[in-house]
Amino acid sequence: MSKFAIALLCVVSFAVAVGCESLTGPVVKDPTQPAESGGLSSGGSADWIKDSQAPYKISLHANPAVGQWAEWEASGMKQKWAVVGEQDGKFWVEYQYLVGQDQVVFAYLSDKDGNVTKAYGGLSGKEGVELKIMEKPAGTAEVKGREVSKTAEKVTVKGGSFDTQKIVWEMEYDGKKMETTSWRNDNVYFTKLVKAENMELIGSGTDAKASLKIPAGK
Repeated sequence: MSKFAIALLCVVSFAVAVGCESLTGPVVKDPTQPAESGGLSSGGSADWIKDSQAPYKISLHANPAVGQWAEWEASGMKQKWAVVGEQDGKFWVEYQYLVGQDQVVFAYLSDKDGNVTKAYGGLSGKEGVELKIMEKPAGTAEVKGREVSKTAEKVTVKGGSFDTQKIVWEMEYDGKKMETTSWRNDNVYFTKLVKAENMELIGSGTDAKASLKIPAGK
């Protein structure tokens, strides 16, 4: 399995763990493909990202502030979310993960409820390209769920020790059932997620800086 495929698996795992109704990451072309496919092998450019699509909604915690960040690790892959700027009452939120030796960054301009109004993507330290935002599908199958159990539990992960609520959640989508277990703390940025069955919080802080350059005037 390629590093890119593992990264996408992490995104899916993340979405399931936090119970998101929408995607928490972008839909992208595999950049590990040969140069003619627009991959990173074409010289480290972000040309491939112009065909990516941004999610219409992201997970964002209450009362976001510039500088706040949290990072998780799943299946050996790290993914970081950070509030890196504020513009006209909305927030610039970056999502970062590693593909090979390249740090891929997606920047979303979001309202306080996580609704994305503008998005860019590219490589860390370089100028991003504007992305199309996916439309929320109409008439999609309803996600049904119920809380099976909730118990208090103190857990220790790489990101620290937390008093959590261990939640077992059963979901049904398009006739298929799945059960997830997660450990949550209300003070964890973005998702409240401390730990899930295949991922854990590895760090958080309040000193995040923007990694992607937004074109002037945007």
